[in-house]
Parts: sequence; C-alpha cells; structure tokens
Amino acid sequence: MTTSESRNRPAALLSLGDMIRRQRQRSRWTFLQLSEKAGIDSVTISELEQGLDVATEVQIETLCEFLGMDIDTFPKLLANFARKETEAQRARDLSGNNIVDLEKRRSPWQRTTSHPEV
Repeated sequence: MTTSESRNRPAALLSLGDMIRRQRQRSRWTFLQLSEKAGIDSVTISELEQGLDVATEVQIETLCEFLGMDIDTFPKLLANFARKETEAQRARDLSGNNIVDLEKRRSPWQRTTSHPEV
C-alpha cells in the first residue's frame, strides 16, 4: 500500500460504508438479513458501514456486487481521494508562495545578448 493510499483509506472507507448503508436501507434489509444473503458476518457489515477497516478486499467486493454496486467501488474511491489530494496540493503550490518570478532571476547577460529591441 502506498503512502497516498494509507492516508486516503479512512476517508474512502467512510464513503464506502455510507454507500453500503444507503443500499442496505434502500433494500429494507437488516444487518442480519444482509449477512445471511451475502455470507458476511453481520458485525463486519456493521463495522464496515461505520468506516472501520475490518473487511477483506474479497468481502468488500462480494458485498458491493451483492448490493448491485461496481466491485471496483472501493479502489475507485481510493483513486478519487488520491486525485483530490493531488489537486489540493497543486493548488497550495500555486497559491503564490512557491512561484518563481523569472524576470527577477534573469541574469544581466541574458538581457544584453537577446534580440535587440527595434
């Protein structure tokens, strides 16, 4: 697991848990009913809905598939949070503090050897 994935994993798990909870409630299933249908322990489902890192990748994929979600939902959430983090870092970098003014840095000889102004 990369550093970016480990930083973004808690947020992605919270988002996934919320999605699973909404799908379960939309289907009007209890934890026990979903557990019996998907073959995953009800405690695991409950903790996963809370955003806890308790399920294996296979359990997450099984649950997503059973609820009619894309089995790649969790990896896509991780990638989305990583992209947002990268964009936020770029925005911070471009906020003005890290921009170099090349005109101030240009040496005098570059001005004299460039094309003469007419």
